Amino acid sequence: MEGIQEFETKLRQELQDKKRELDSTQLPRMQKDVQLMVSACNTVLSALIKKSIFHNSSSHYTERVDEIIPPSTEQFNDKESVYVLGSRLGQYLAMLDFASQYYQYNCDFLVPQKIAKLTGLLKTFNWDSLVVSSENPNTSAFAAIIQNFRRCGDPLAINIVFDGLSQLSRSLSSSMRILKALSVYHRELYKLSVRDKVLSKMDLSGLSQDSDSALKAVKKVFSQSMKGEPFYTDLIKEILEENYSDNAETRRMEVLASLEKIIKNEERKEEPEIDYRAELFNGIKLLGSVSQLLVVLVNKLVENQKAMQAAHMTFFKKLKEIFRKAFNLPAPDCEITMVITDPASQVQKRETISFNVFIEDLRRKSRLFNGFALKGSGVWQKLEGMSNVQLLDVLAKNLTEMNVIMRQCGGLDDYYKNQAKGELKTKIRGIKIELSTMKNTILKVNRIRADYSARIEEQEQLKRLGVLNERK
Repeated sequence: MEGIQEFETKLRQELQDKKRELDSTQLPRMQKDVQLMVSACNTVLSALIKKSIFHNSSSHYTERVDEIIPPSTEQFNDKESVYVLGSRLGQYLAMLDFASQYYQYNCDFLVPQKIAKLTGLLKTFNWDSLVVSSENPNTSAFAAIIQNFRRCGDPLAINIVFDGLSQLSRSLSSSMRILKALSVYHRELYKLSVRDKVLSKMDLSGLSQDSDSALKAVKKVFSQSMKGEPFYTDLIKEILEENYSDNAETRRMEVLASLEKIIKNEERKEEPEIDYRAELFNGIKLLGSVSQLLVVLVNKLVENQKAMQAAHMTFFKKLKEIFRKAFNLPAPDCEITMVITDPASQVQKRETISFNVFIEDLRRKSRLFNGFALKGSGVWQKLEGMSNVQLLDVLAKNLTEMNVIMRQCGGLDDYYKNQAKGELKTKIRGIKIELSTMKNTILKVNRIRADYSARIEEQEQLKRLGVLNERK
């Protein structure tokens, strides 16, 4: 009997420690996770709606929310998928928002009935495994929508959506772990309450070998001592096994060990602080690697232009060129009209550039990017003195300019190849390989810029929600 009393004393202390941990750390963290899920889900849906991949789901659920009612996870017909999924998503968001604002995140409020409702709500969509083959019809249908969205061709929108889905997955996993820990706490708290209010008034040692008789005896006292409380047969059996079975001592040790283990497991490591400034400098340094490609482009374009001019050089033009060099006069500029294709819309338009001015712009850009690539250069020192906002502006400005430059270089490449005839074609040097390499680099830099912007926007949203006190 002394063993049982000692166990109950330790169990009571463990439950107090567990409640303190849950109330002070775990459950407030879960509230933040639920708030993040609301924000991330709205971000994902907004991006899908803008691309006409999905229709506004908020209008599909307008009922007043007084308590959590988990959306259905029943199978639905493909013909009804758009409306049904929209309705369930609308309800899901409404319930999540209600849970984030009106639920109290402490052990006294989140009793088993509310835990069951929260668990059912969070399981509406399995963000941890968003696949078409999911057994959850809601998850499967939404995964099909995401598959379709991947083909939208907008890298920034795709990045925003998948960042949001990643946040949903992380927050869901964290919330489910905390709910599991909370369930264990209430399970053992219920058992301790039965020990205090029921078993303390009984002597069951003579019934240890007859579980049915023991259960009946416990139920009789339970109905008098714990009126209104549910009688959980499985948990009562666990108590009897922990008190009177042949391996009772082992079972009691397992209970204490499980509580201690859950507390330690739930002490989630804080996510490492992201060095946003380092991200921006990585993007700038990567942009600097384009410098040598620009040098190659300049050399090839100048050679092509010289070859074109030489092929159309008349006697009088040659004589004029001799006098120009003799008197050290600047070379006359040449205007080239070419056809440029917009990569997004595939619309073609004619554009005229001044060749010498264009080449000089490329050389300036190459020198600037060379400074981006060399840590310790004068350009790099200026960058280090800039704020994060200014660095982001530098990235955005140069990315925009590089997109224009690549379209113009592509137009010049087509111009030379179309204009060159006969033997001259063999002298024209193509630049498709350099443009392709440059495009891949620019896409990587743009991804860094988009990731940074998305994370900063996420931080701002958390700040507006009151989840963060300050932006990192």
